[in-house]
Formats: sequence, C-alpha cells, structure tokens
Amino acid sequence: MHGSHLDGLPTVVKEDNMSTIALTGEHAPKKRARHYGMEWDAVCEAVKNKELQIIWTNTNEQWADILTKPLPKAKFEQFRNALMGNL
Repeated sequence: MHGSHLDGLPTVVKEDNMSTIALTGEHAPKKRARHYGMEWDAVCEAVKNKELQIIWTNTNEQWADILTKPLPKAKFEQFRNALMGNL
C-alpha cells in the first residue's frame, strides 16, 4: 500500500481547500488558527515530520465528499464508481 506507515512513506491526504493546506506549512499564521485545538497541532507536527503529506485535489475529484455531504445523483454515482474501482 503506497503512502502508509507500512512502506515508510508519508500518508497522503487529498484536500480541496488551499487555506487548509497553507495552515499546515511552516509559515502558517498560527495566531489565526489557535482555535483549532490540539488535533490540528498533531496534523501540523505529522506534516513537519514527513509522516503526513497533504496535497491539493480538485473539488470535482474529492471522493471523500461522498461520506460527508449530500451530492447530486450523478456526482454520487461518479464517486461511488471510483471508490469501487469502476472508473
């Protein structure tokens, strides 16, 4: 499995929000993000230690949306088929 702790590579997280990605970087404005809590600190630490890699993905290719929000039927079927390996 690529990008898991089993192969020594960082776990890859696909994110469609550039601001979220920017907040994990070295030069992120920490004062603005202080309300995120300790969980966010753990994410930033994992990125810094190269255990986690956050990459941008187009919103139209964000398969995780199928688990987090209601989608139009066509988008639902597209993501469902992609997750099931029926591209």
